[in-house]
Amino acid sequence: MKVIIMRGLPGSGKSTWIKKTFTDPGKVVIVCSADDFHLDKDGNYNFDPALAGEAHNCCLRKFLITLEREIEGPTKGAIEAVIVDNTNTTLAELAPYVRLAEALGFKYTIVQTECSIQTAVERNIHGVPVGTMLTMRKNLWREIPPSYWNIELLRP
Repeated sequence: MKVIIMRGLPGSGKSTWIKKTFTDPGKVVIVCSADDFHLDKDGNYNFDPALAGEAHNCCLRKFLITLEREIEGPTKGAIEAVIVDNTNTTLAELAPYVRLAEALGFKYTIVQTECSIQTAVERNIHGVPVGTMLTMRKNLWREIPPSYWNIELLRP
């Protein structure tokens, strides 16, 4: 099973890359995203900043449960990939996923999408304010993951 942890600005192409890369309808791909927490029953996105921590905890639990099921056997071999589809612009956001994968013996790849801030702002579908996007971009460049983490950069 592939373990992929996405990293990049909102609108940088993370979800698009996932959809383009994992297209085989015969394969099971589990996507763990804090965004899912903010979807109502009709699939409308209603972000509530007060619930962001809870949303990320739910995402981390889904990731852990998927890894555990792969180890314990009920889904062994049935899942092609588990993917964390969050921005993960800080190491504090990224590290729990890396540590869980490592602790449970999974190899992982951090896929970092890169694009201009202008492109990310234009494509951002979640209404993230420009000021927040600039802070997130600064974090991406300032908080460099350790060299031993497996990182793949995706440039436009």
